[in-house]
Amino acid sequence: PDHVLLESGERLEARAIVCAMDPSESKPSFDSVKYQSVGTHYFTGASLKDTRWGKWLVLIPKKFGFKINHLCLMSEVAPCYSSNGEPLLCANTLGSGGSSMIDLCNELDRLAGRKLNLKHLKSIEVLKALPKSNDTKEAFIKKDGVYYCGDRWSSPSINGALRSGRLTAEAILRS
Repeated sequence: PDHVLLESGERLEARAIVCAMDPSESKPSFDSVKYQSVGTHYFTGASLKDTRWGKWLVLIPKKFGFKINHLCLMSEVAPCYSSNGEPLLCANTLGSGGSSMIDLCNELDRLAGRKLNLKHLKSIEVLKALPKSNDTKEAFIKKDGVYYCGDRWSSPSINGALRSGRLTAEAILRS
């Protein structure tokens, strides 16, 4: 709780130690983090120019039953993302697999209200994209004198990670 020992053997003394990474990597006494995977799918098609999506980040509520969680016409946000004047659409899904490109294109057609005739360019799946949160009240924990923070103890997002770090720092300053 009062120092960190580096691989080089150097010992760094501190009034408080904060661990802002997955502690199960170094301390087996912690449960390992469970993660939510995310898929990012890129499409193009001339008909995307006629959608009303513009520069908006289109959020799709879970209650509507779509695999797609949100989408954005990247080429509207940054025209340099356009290849040969063709629009670039980015659609994100939560969870791994389970969606064929035909299913995703059908969902995009439904969201647009018409047939888009999209061409799938690429899909990227990040298996450990978001930690499933422990939702502690303080947004961090203190164990054996060490503060552990991050979105794992808050909400799985950049905002959750920042909030957790801020609340940890405030707790240290109060102590």
